[in-house]
Amino acid sequence: MAGNIIPAIATTNAVISGLIVLQALHLLRRSFTALKNVHLQFKPAVPLSTINLCPPNPKCGVCRDTYTTILCDPARVTLGEVVDGILGDGDGEDGGTGRREVSVFEDKRLLCDPDWDDNLDRTLESLNITRGKFLTIVDEDGEWGTIAVALSVLPCVKFKYGIVDSEADQTVERITLRMNRH
Repeated sequence: MAGNIIPAIATTNAVISGLIVLQALHLLRRSFTALKNVHLQFKPAVPLSTINLCPPNPKCGVCRDTYTTILCDPARVTLGEVVDGILGDGDGEDGGTGRREVSVFEDKRLLCDPDWDDNLDRTLESLNITRGKFLTIVDEDGEWGTIAVALSVLPCVKFKYGIVDSEADQTVERITLRMNRH
């Protein structure tokens, strides 16, 4: 009896792995309607059961959020520039919603709202908002969904504006030496 435990575990792991890969293929193909929850049952005749996934609930606090990432320098970008960049100017087909009454949060900390906009002119760094943090933009009127903005910094590159990365610095020095030799 004890000799059958290891093969049973290996078989179960193989079956579950196969099911996960099949669902991952649906995700990669963007066939979201084909995604299913698969459950193992103790019925020998029908060992697997499937249930179609439900569409996102518009009243759910997680499902209705829109997520985006921005690349910026927190030392130079202001909170107002981020909000204006996300909401857009309201013109054209992809112009966004334009200026709206929104509240901006970083975790549970209120950064601004329609009645208190003192922080809109401050840089993200001065507000202690750096890479890896999330800003949440909430429409005060409730007409638009919440937008969660992930902050990421710009890639490190050395130009004439200063050294950001030591490897880039060495590469620029080598290029400069080669140019001076010729």
